[in-house]
Amino acid sequence: MASRSEKKPLLVNASQSSHQVDQVAPTGDPKPSYAVAALVSIGNIFVGFSMGFTSPATQQLSVKNGSEPHAHGDSLAFNEEQIGWFGSAIFLGALIGGLLGGFLAGKIGRKPSLMAGNALFVCGWILVACGKSLAALVAGRAITGLAVGVLVLVNPIYLAETVLPNLRGALTSVLQLSVAVGIVLSFSAGTAMTYRALAIMGACMSGAFALVLFLVPETPRWYFRNGKTEKGMAALKKLRGACAHVEAELNQIQERISAEMREPEFSFSEFRTERIYRPLLISIALMLFQVWSGSFAVTAYAAIIFDNAGLSDKATTVSIGLSLVQFTFTAGSMFIIDRNGRRPLLMAAGAGMSLACIAMSLFYFYSDRIHGTGAIAMPILAIYVYSAAYSLGLGAIPWLFMAEAFPGRARAVLSSISASSNWLNAFLNTRYFAEMVMAMTNAGMFLFLAVVCLLLVVFTHFVVPETKGKTLEQIEQIFDSKQARSERPLQSQ
Repeated sequence: MASRSEKKPLLVNASQSSHQVDQVAPTGDPKPSYAVAALVSIGNIFVGFSMGFTSPATQQLSVKNGSEPHAHGDSLAFNEEQIGWFGSAIFLGALIGGLLGGFLAGKIGRKPSLMAGNALFVCGWILVACGKSLAALVAGRAITGLAVGVLVLVNPIYLAETVLPNLRGALTSVLQLSVAVGIVLSFSAGTAMTYRALAIMGACMSGAFALVLFLVPETPRWYFRNGKTEKGMAALKKLRGACAHVEAELNQIQERISAEMREPEFSFSEFRTERIYRPLLISIALMLFQVWSGSFAVTAYAAIIFDNAGLSDKATTVSIGLSLVQFTFTAGSMFIIDRNGRRPLLMAAGAGMSLACIAMSLFYFYSDRIHGTGAIAMPILAIYVYSAAYSLGLGAIPWLFMAEAFPGRARAVLSSISASSNWLNAFLNTRYFAEMVMAMTNAGMFLFLAVVCLLLVVFTHFVVPETKGKTLEQIEQIFDSKQARSERPLQSQ
């Protein structure tokens, strides 16, 4: 297979040893990092808006609330199976969007991929707003899912390749915070607006933001990897500030990319190498834990869960409270993820979620014996604790690990595989959540989720490495080093 060394050479300080590269601590003005993160994370508000849209929309469209659709001037009403398709279509679209996002990010760049994702949002929302049948609404939700898949994959890659390493964890967590903001917005607006009005609102926001994205730069690493050295240097200087000394970071990035370009193009045969399969398997496992811990189903069917717990008259209000809990604790995770590390937060999240699920299981199992205040407080408190624990760790860290751990030349491909595994399982989880509850009962379902969360704690303790404070190049060496097999992966530096 042809080598990539024929491309335009990079300006690399050949005398710099790998040991010296390890010691580089990129510095610069943090303001551009903050600005880029704030701007790009707006896209994830629309991701959260799309995911949160399911809860108010299914309430309006559910056949058991048959008077509700007509009260809102809409003739559509769906049964439980149809609601399952409507609620899960976004994840089926995101499965394809994850693969599409990986292709676009590698071929046309990170920035154009972000713009394409928002354009897909506009198309999907218009179809939902104008659709007159189940098929039209499901198609619209699937297209918004395409957008979700593209943005959720490309946004963390973009931030990982642009912001300062010591801010990467916190600023990537802003993406998850933005998802929480979008869910709050969707839940809140859904109390006063029809689902069609919400869809029009989504189309307008996404269309305007696609134009705003012209203001953000392409990532330096993408420029360097595609032989556009001068543009890459200009982008790096812009991202680090006019007065920053970027030579050390520039040499580090270029040395790593130059080494990659001397290697053959990435091929599927490389999946047999540890530096590829090890971070990929860990990333896929974290994505599976994120989904099968029940997070997507709890968000999508929050109102239905509270209704099943006997809180039908408070379901909408309690669901809004749930979204506010997600927002608050996701914001809190930003301030501790780069201080405490990824591993402690993942294990704490798993433990907290497991305890909350056990409490919900006990509530359903003994529901006929729980009366008064306890019948109201226990399920609300348990789901809020579950959501808080999830938001502190499991919400953001799987996506952060995906953006950090993969080798640069294979990052887009491997990220698309990891993200698609998430969306495939999210589709299956939300599509068949109701059937699983019927087969296992509510108590059994939450007990199953508790076991999954406990397995996350064990997996993180023994398998997941710490990436706090490391550059992307240093993280690659964790999996690339021949010493990795003999070193305990749980060691943090």
